Amino acid sequence: MIDVQRLEEIEVFRDLTTDELEAMSQICEVKTYEAGSVIFKEGDEGKEIYVVDEGIVNCIIQATSDQPIVVGTRTRNSLFGWAAIVPPYRYTSTAKTSEKVRAFAIKGDKLRKLCDTYSHIYDVVMQHIVTIERLRETELFNCLTIDEVALVSLAYETRVYREGDTIFRENDESTEIFIVDEGRVQAVIEPIPNRPMVIATITKNQLFGWSAMISPHRYTATIKAAEKTRVFVARGNDLRGICSVNPHICSKVLERIVCIVGDRLVQTRQALVQAFYESQAASDCNQA
Repeated sequence: MIDVQRLEEIEVFRDLTTDELEAMSQICEVKTYEAGSVIFKEGDEGKEIYVVDEGIVNCIIQATSDQPIVVGTRTRNSLFGWAAIVPPYRYTSTAKTSEKVRAFAIKGDKLRKLCDTYSHIYDVVMQHIVTIERLRETELFNCLTIDEVALVSLAYETRVYREGDTIFRENDESTEIFIVDEGRVQAVIEPIPNRPMVIATITKNQLFGWSAMISPHRYTATIKAAEKTRVFVARGNDLRGICSVNPHICSKVLERIVCIVGDRLVQTRQALVQAFYESQAASDCNQA
């Protein structure tokens, strides 16, 4: 059993009611794993779903007989092992600890029964599972096959930002790549110090943080949530690792990024031109 207040800190459970949290706490179990432990293996029956409490868990696939690659990295409050509640109930990657890990484990059959009683729990949990079908709707991955998206989906998890949150800043090291699931964010630059300018509004299915895939891996704008926003997020290292063993995915994804960035540059140019003329008009009015 897990303390209800601790469950409230976990994003996937944050929107549950008090009664639902109490019910969830009854089926949660604390498990501890030493560094290098295999929690489950790719292809195993999905019996439990997990949330990291402390430590780091790597999601690994066997690209070739002798080449395992990390396709996802899960840290505190991250969900993994979601196959325990989604048919055909088979884990799609191997979960292995890179350091000592404490995790909350939930039996899949118990969670499914709980969802039958509290349908809202099912709705909330499913919102935080990145499905193949949902990723295929996005502008970055609508060019991939089902099998290719299935592989890419292993790198992704969801995250929620409140209105006004800064997701990252211009010139920060670009470690993560994002897609808007719900809500909207704004891309902001400062062509003149202390005079921020919104150059783009990014909405559902649209990409941002693309520089996590391309050197020198520095974000080219500040991104702020314009309203409560849920995103799909992957570590650049994990997605690049997938691309390194699958040239078809790599070529398609990079081609899409080039097209998306090209369109964004046009928007940026239009925003700068508009701002210039508005500034000139204001200056002319002041002089008059």
